[in-house]
Amino acid sequence: MRRTLSVLVLGAGALVVVLCGRTLVVTPQLVAENPPPAPGQDAGAATALVIFPLVVSAGLLGGMLLIWSGVRGVRSADRPVLWRARQRTALWGCAVGTLLAAFIYFFGGAAWTGLPRGSHAVAIGMVVFYSVMGFLLIAALALQNEREGLNGSSGRNGRNGRDGRNGRDGSAARVAAPRRRPPSE
Repeated sequence: MRRTLSVLVLGAGALVVVLCGRTLVVTPQLVAENPPPAPGQDAGAATALVIFPLVVSAGLLGGMLLIWSGVRGVRSADRPVLWRARQRTALWGCAVGTLLAAFIYFFGGAAWTGLPRGSHAVAIGMVVFYSVMGFLLIAALALQNEREGLNGSSGRNGRNGRDGRNGRDGSAARVAAPRRRPPSE
C-alpha cells in the first residue's frame, strides 16, 4: 500500500508539473494573439507580468514537492517510520496547491493577475484534486499509525517500564520463572 500511494503521489506531482509547463508554453501564444494594452493605459497588465509567473511558480513548487515525496516514498516503502516522515512533504505540496487554488479562485478574473476569467473552474478542480490527495495521504498515515501502534499512546503497562509487548523493542524476550526451593525434609 505504501508503494502504491507513493507512486500515486509521484504521478500527481508529474501531472501538476506538466500542466504548469503547458501553461508556460500556451500563455505566450495567448498574449501574442491578444496583446496587453500599452504601458500607462492599464496598470493591471504590468502587474500581470509579475503575478502570473509567481502563480505558475507556486504550482510548480507544489508539483515538485509531490514528485520529491513520491520518489522518496517509493525508495523508503519498506521502512514504515521513514515512509511516514517522507509523506509529510506531500502534505506540504497539497497545502501549497490548495493555497494557490484559493488565490486563483478569488482573484482569477482580476486584470492585475493575468489569469483568464474562466479560471474559477480550474481553481475548483485544483481544490478537489489537492483535497483528495491530502485526504488519501492523511488516511494512509493514520492507518499506518494505527496498524503499528504509533497513535500517540505509549502502550506501557506499568511493569518494569516495558511496553505492552514482551521486550522494550517489541521482541519476544524470555522471562525466567522464579526458582522454587525443594521442600525440606
